[in-house]
Amino acid sequence: KKTTNFDAMRDLSGRRLRHSKAVDRIKEWLESKKKEDELVKMLTGEGPELPKPTAEQDSLDPEYIEKLKRNAASMPSLVRRSIEQLEAEAQEPPAKRAKQQEKESADSKYSTFAGGALDALSMLSSDSEGEGGESENEGEGGGEAAQASAAASSSTASSK
Repeated sequence: KKTTNFDAMRDLSGRRLRHSKAVDRIKEWLESKKKEDELVKMLTGEGPELPKPTAEQDSLDPEYIEKLKRNAASMPSLVRRSIEQLEAEAQEPPAKRAKQQEKESADSKYSTFAGGALDALSMLSSDSEGEGGESENEGEGGGEAAQASAAASSSTASSK
């Protein structure tokens, strides 16, 4: 008697042949179902799902978008101007550049020295109180700390 049913046998990876055949049949069935579903959708007139309109709170303000576009359009000219400025500074004599750097560091409102943070804070508080009340430097003696930090920042700038 000849055997025609080989499903109980195993393949080279050790799986039974009936299981591997079942996987192949399921794949074929899924493909045919997908084709049938597409055909039904075409016949009934259903199309792809249209995107839902976004709510007003989720969308960006058109003025803001225009501002972003204008900034993006002006960006190449800003980069070109700053490169030209750097090239012009590079062509200046080194002695002149050193003098300008010392002047800028001495005139700077905010120094890289840690005490410069206090100076910046005192400037902020004096700007906000300058309209109607006394500034910090006039009444309470807080100006001494600002003067000490300014002196320290100028000494660090001159040591560079």
